[in-house]
Amino acid sequence: MIDRELKIGDKVWYPAVGTRLVREDCQVCFGNLRVVVRLGNNIEVSTPCSHCGRGYEGSSGYTNNWERVARAEQVSIAGMTVRVRSDKREIEYALLAPCVTVTGEDLFETEELCAIEVTKRNEAQSDAEDCSRKSSKKSSIEKLTWNVGYHQREARELRAKIAYHDERALVLKARNKEIKG
Repeated sequence: MIDRELKIGDKVWYPAVGTRLVREDCQVCFGNLRVVVRLGNNIEVSTPCSHCGRGYEGSSGYTNNWERVARAEQVSIAGMTVRVRSDKREIEYALLAPCVTVTGEDLFETEELCAIEVTKRNEAQSDAEDCSRKSSKKSSIEKLTWNVGYHQREARELRAKIAYHDERALVLKARNKEIKG
């Protein structure tokens, strides 16, 4: 944390903590776009991979994941805004890379002090992500087995409807022939 007033062009350290997008091969279908599931009666069923699936686009063979990025970054002060409120003076500093506005609390004189703050922020972000992950939905394997069961049940019900309507059509054709005949 810097207590002194900085000037445009001063070099200081900023704790850059965030995420970046990383594209990886799907860990469920391994790029095959389909998964084979063995049911309890040893029948194997091939189904589209829902882990790398994107709704109507279907399976892609890869997943987009967010990876945490945390580092102490040396930055230059590109601009500043000074606000005076009653007896308190507030200063915000504009940085170009990354393009953010921060206070002196987010800037550090040395890389070592900044690295300590990076570690704290990274741990806080990691804890928040862990809590979120624990409260999220079922694992992809559980969802996959549910999907297989759901689609098999729907297919069975549709086959029963087809058989019913085929039977009704035959009865109506026979009745039509009786009337004409």
